[in-house]
Amino acid sequence: MTINSSILDIIILLGATQGFIIGILLYLKRQKFYANLFLAAIIILIALACLNIFLLNIHVTYQSTIWTIISLIVPLVIVMPIGPLIYFYTLSVASTEFEFTYSHRLHFYPIILDLIPYLTASFL
Repeated sequence: MTINSSILDIIILLGATQGFIIGILLYLKRQKFYANLFLAAIIILIALACLNIFLLNIHVTYQSTIWTIISLIVPLVIVMPIGPLIYFYTLSVASTEFEFTYSHRLHFYPIILDLIPYLTASFL
């Protein structure tokens, strides 16, 4: 590992940490606006992907069998909900009377396709 790659790994880890902190603070804000919740979910999903990049760069999956099992069961990169979350975030920012209804949940059903490999790994 060179010095440049270790500096970039530290930057990725700091970005993931910052994303988790901001996402949690947005989620725990007293005024529960839909825009804050959608933005918190987007930031946390991107921070999870950054954490996955960091863990792959330091080769933690090759060093620990426990982490290999955890990475097979727990997904760190979930791409499917980011599109609907951005859509609902812009709707909630643009419209003050936006309400998240049951019909809006249909946009998140394709996430199940993204989680099928992890669900089968956890059952096996």
